[in-house]
Amino acid sequence: MATDGWQQARERVATLWRRFRPDDVEACMQDLDAAYATSHGGAAGAPQNDSSVHATWQGRLLTLLLSDHAAAEEVRQLTHILHAMNPAPPPHVTQRAEVRDHGRVYQAGRDQYIPER
Repeated sequence: MATDGWQQARERVATLWRRFRPDDVEACMQDLDAAYATSHGGAAGAPQNDSSVHATWQGRLLTLLLSDHAAAEEVRQLTHILHAMNPAPPPHVTQRAEVRDHGRVYQAGRDQYIPER
């Protein structure tokens, strides 16, 4: 996530925590900054595997939802915005086929419709 996007995301999380967990905002922001530094390789700038960071924050958001159902719409909006800011890369697809004689190969990275009988 670019620096501007990160600042926007950070502010949205802070706003959410200020509204539903005002006593925990400072600790939340420190944890969020540490998670960002971890997932972006700290000073080196090389992204690392951040699945554990995502899992941790998914857990925090779920805990918030379970403790205060009024947060549901704001959490939904936040996650929608975060996904739009940092879309998942398309899956890597490798295909290999070998055909002999009169064989046929049909390959597709997604859905495929073959109208033959």
